[in-house]
Amino acid sequence: MPDKWIYLALNIGTVAVPFIASFYPKHPFYKHWWAFVKASIPVALFFILWDIGFTHMGIWGFNPEYLSGIYLANLPLEEVLFFFCIPFSCTFTYFALQYFFGRYTTPAWLHKLTAFVGLGCLGIAIWHYNHWYTGTSFALCGLLLLWVGMRLRPQHWNIFVITYLLILLPFYAVNGVLTGLFIPEQVVWYNDYHNLGSRVFTIPLDDHAYSLVLQGAVVLLFEHFRNQQVKGSSVVV
Repeated sequence: MPDKWIYLALNIGTVAVPFIASFYPKHPFYKHWWAFVKASIPVALFFILWDIGFTHMGIWGFNPEYLSGIYLANLPLEEVLFFFCIPFSCTFTYFALQYFFGRYTTPAWLHKLTAFVGLGCLGIAIWHYNHWYTGTSFALCGLLLLWVGMRLRPQHWNIFVITYLLILLPFYAVNGVLTGLFIPEQVVWYNDYHNLGSRVFTIPLDDHAYSLVLQGAVVLLFEHFRNQQVKGSSVVV
C-alpha cells in the first residue's frame, strides 16, 4: 500500500466490521444510523474546529507523506473522517454490548466514581493550564464526567465504561500507527510542550482523555436521539 493511503485505510478499517455487523438481524444497528448521524455531527464539528485551531497553533500537525492531499482548511480529509469513523465504531460497540449485557441500570457507586475521576481530570487540567492540549482535553473530560456522575446520571453509563475499556485495544493500534509505532515516521506529530510529556507506547497520555470525550459525548447524544426515534421521548437515558 502506498504510504499516502495509510491514514485513510485506518479510517476505512475502523468502520468496516461495525458497518457489516450493523445488519445483524437480532440487534440491527443500521436502524439507528440516523440517531448516530444526529449525535455525531455536532460533536465532530466541535472537534474539527478545535483541531483546526490547534493545528494552526502548532500544537500538533500532519505528515503529508501519509496523506491523500485533500484538505479542509488546514486539516487533511483523513483527520475529518476520523471524527466520524471512530465514534461510529465506538457507538456500534456500545450498542452491541447492550445486546449481550442488557440495558442494566448503572449502580450509584459508578456514578460517584465517575464524578470523582472527573474531579481528578479537572485537577490535572488546572495544574497543567499552560499546556494547551493537556489543559483543554482534561478540562473537557473532567466537566463531562462530573456532569454525567452528578447531574445527568445516565442509566446505562456502565455499558459505555465497558465499551471505552474494550475500545482501548483498537485505540492503541490505530493511534499507535498514527504516532509512528509501526511505521517509519509519525502520521500525526505532537508538540510535547503542550501535553503531559508521557506516552503509552508512542501515544500521548492526553489522548485517552480526548478519546473519552469524543466517544462519550456521541454515545450520550446517540441515546438521546435513539429514545426520540424509538419512543418519541426527549428523555436522555
